[in-house]
Amino acid sequence: MTVLRPVLSDLGTAWMRTALAVVGGMFATYANLSFFMPFLVLYLQEIGLSPGESAIWAGYIGFIQGLAFAAGAPFWGMLGDRVGRKPMAVRGIALSALGTLLVPFANSAPVVFLIIMGRGLLAGPGSAALALVSSVTPRRRLAMVVGWIDAAQVLGSVVGLAAGGRLAAAIGIRETFVVGGGLGLLGALLVLLFARERFLRPPALAGPTRLSPLRRMAGSFGRARSTVNPTVLFAFLLSGGFWMTNLGINYIIPLRIQEMAAPERVPLFTGLAASIFAATMFAGVLLASRLADRWGYRQVLFAGILGMVVLFLPQGFTGELSLFMWTRALQGFCAGLINPLGRTLIAFASDPADRGTVYGISGLFMGTGAAMGPLVFGSLFTPWLGVGPAIGLMAACLVPALLLLLRRSEINVLAARG
Repeated sequence: MTVLRPVLSDLGTAWMRTALAVVGGMFATYANLSFFMPFLVLYLQEIGLSPGESAIWAGYIGFIQGLAFAAGAPFWGMLGDRVGRKPMAVRGIALSALGTLLVPFANSAPVVFLIIMGRGLLAGPGSAALALVSSVTPRRRLAMVVGWIDAAQVLGSVVGLAAGGRLAAAIGIRETFVVGGGLGLLGALLVLLFARERFLRPPALAGPTRLSPLRRMAGSFGRARSTVNPTVLFAFLLSGGFWMTNLGINYIIPLRIQEMAAPERVPLFTGLAASIFAATMFAGVLLASRLADRWGYRQVLFAGILGMVVLFLPQGFTGELSLFMWTRALQGFCAGLINPLGRTLIAFASDPADRGTVYGISGLFMGTGAAMGPLVFGSLFTPWLGVGPAIGLMAACLVPALLLLLRRSEINVLAARG
């Protein structure tokens, strides 16, 4: 009950209702995405591609999705600072769902490619949701709420994978995409009806203006640039490195397991590795804010990042499947610690008036990492060096953030304010 007491005392507040609405919206969004991405290769085969062609196009589509999101996120973040964060969150969740709903009507791989590229450019629900909750949540509860959002994303992904697989077998892949898109639209409706935001346009943006949209965007980025201090830069590097490794390893884990398991057991252990990582990451995000309050943000971040870095090495070079699974479990817990704390630091260290833009720039780093991970580790390093060394080299993606963290002694002070 001591864990729940502070939560129960806040249940009647407007900010808590908003936080719970966003958590529900993110759960629906990531369930929707998990209804779609795992079955993309099969859908491409269904519309006439060979297995080899479908794998190539799936790689192209995954790359353009991350790249398009990286390109669009800063613009939508800047727009959120002008018109409000709630409209941007509803827009992002709804357009993400609409992208899934449109795919069943595509009858060729290039059309699917264009739909997903458009969704990446126009959606970006995660950054918008973080900007919204950070603008209404008290500082003392912000890390907890960001942890809930991360937990909802993990849980939504797990539920989406499990339910999507059953639905695809029962009603077909096209129909599964429709169900996933409909679930995403329900998430947008949840935020629209229950989230509350008292948005006041900053004085620098108030009133009519004759400036062109490009000049207004440049002005917003100029103001946000003054907010991008070394602590925020650390959070950006952490986000880019985290998503580069997370997306990179997902594409090559089956190849690594093939080196350690009998062929008929590879699908089983591949699913088990993903489930173990998700379960321990879920535990990590739920505990992150409590551990940070007790031991300090900087200390918990350091332990989590160092754990992530070190654990890539046995995953890449062990010949024992049991050790590989244990290291995936430990790394999932470390990932659960660093992701919400890193994203919370952006709110602690940035100007509230520019928070949408700053979270949008964070989305640029995240999307770039998500796009580059499969390309660098799946398409470049794995054929060149082998799957084991490619996994070991993923540790280098988080080293810049780790080194910058060593120089950021002010992080605990920022977290303690308010």
